[in-house]
Amino acid sequence: MLPLLTRIDHVGIACRDLAKTIELYRDTFGLRVITVESNEEQGVREAMLAVGPGAAGPGLAEPGLPGPGGGYVQLLEPLTPDTPVGKFLARRGEGIHHIGYGVTDITQAMSAISEAGIRLIDERPRHGSMGASIAFLHPADLGGVLTELVQFVTVTPPPQNGREEDLTGCIGWRTGKGQPPHARESSLPVTG
Repeated sequence: MLPLLTRIDHVGIACRDLAKTIELYRDTFGLRVITVESNEEQGVREAMLAVGPGAAGPGLAEPGLPGPGGGYVQLLEPLTPDTPVGKFLARRGEGIHHIGYGVTDITQAMSAISEAGIRLIDERPRHGSMGASIAFLHPADLGGVLTELVQFVTVTPPPQNGREEDLTGCIGWRTGKGQPPHARESSLPVTG
């Protein structure tokens, strides 16, 4: 059997003030803001910041974007206190919320993981950041770590300067093909 996980896609970090936290990560680590978007379904406003050298890979058109060996920091601000990330912040405060792993075929990965006895939070893939197809796994079955599976098809570059004000309409740039299969077919809310 081939490994199901192909890369560490991102680390999700819950924060109370997205703009302030973007500034902290950009100024401290020199990370580049790739997208800022709201996901009403998941109750978050989020930013994806590129990490790593962005080694050339299939469909990777611009140096500096994550490729093999690169990934993202995903900053998550709740839209309201009663959302899963809002409840996480109330219980645990700011910090690591989840880890996202890349997969080649999310449906196949979900099936294999379920057969291994790991509970799925999502019964089928749903729409995630930058147009990816995602699914969450139950943290109680994975050592207390909320785990996200992420599938994207091809990468096309975002705007050249990566400033937040230039990112309007960039949702879905990671797939370059609009919404992924099963987009917006959510099952259960994600709780940390």
